[in-house]
Amino acid sequence: MNSYNNWAESIQSQVYDYLHTQLEKKLSSHNNTLSKALSYVISNPGRALRPQMLFSAQLAISECEYFPLELAGSVELIHITSLIYDDLPCMDDGITRRGRPCVHKIFGEDIAILAADSLKSMAFEQFSMPNLLAHINNMPILLSHISQASGYSGICLGQAMDLGSVSTDITEDGILEMYFLKTVKLIETAAFLGAWSNPDMSESFWDPLSKITINLGIAFQIVNDLRDGLSVEETGKIPDQDLKQDKSTLLSYHDHHVCARIATDLLDKSKLETNLLPGDSTRLCQIIEWVLRQIPVDFLS
Repeated sequence: MNSYNNWAESIQSQVYDYLHTQLEKKLSSHNNTLSKALSYVISNPGRALRPQMLFSAQLAISECEYFPLELAGSVELIHITSLIYDDLPCMDDGITRRGRPCVHKIFGEDIAILAADSLKSMAFEQFSMPNLLAHINNMPILLSHISQASGYSGICLGQAMDLGSVSTDITEDGILEMYFLKTVKLIETAAFLGAWSNPDMSESFWDPLSKITINLGIAFQIVNDLRDGLSVEETGKIPDQDLKQDKSTLLSYHDHHVCARIATDLLDKSKLETNLLPGDSTRLCQIIEWVLRQIPVDFLS
């Protein structure tokens, strides 16, 4: 998996270098609390899973000369925004994120909200970049897709369902719907942006690619639930944060071993669907394998 790890690190580096450059253009003459909060967030990179999905989906259609960092940056900014909101005291009241204190712990809840709003605005600015407009013709469709994923029809409704769910107040199907809206839809959107930024993309390829990303995304969220009790060094968050808040997850209905098996089955389905794509699905398969390896070995049977 060294090839995949090197590739993943390269994607992370390129996307966050790009975001840092874009942010510096905005903040070059500013030195205030909000600008410091924005720099604090961008200086602490995540894994960039969604940009990885974007570029791997593009490759799974065909080799493509254009590498849309603007789209990758946009989808990562939407994800970062959702994390800042998710950590707020009025939401999940997070303490750490990516191994460092949450934004509101350093700069206050008010600045954290403004930082999230600023980054979300910056995400949509990427869609007006001249380089992007010069290479991609179907921008309205891509913009509509990410708008839905980042608003009421995606992250916002998913977060609302999460906030309203305690113990068994939500059904198992409701949990899966919450997973889809809060987590999976943005992962699927990343694949959508990547695929449709490729001029060789056609509608017939979207069905298998959508199934791949939905199954992978749900498995990814289940794995996150299984890893809730691990250390800050492994997850970037305080152990048992969801458990202490009595969050409803698939673990509310099944034990750890069953949930691990459900995640494994979903990942197997994802891998099978990659055979239906015309390009090189190597990176997609490697992401699937990476998610599988995140399942704590004690829960595998």
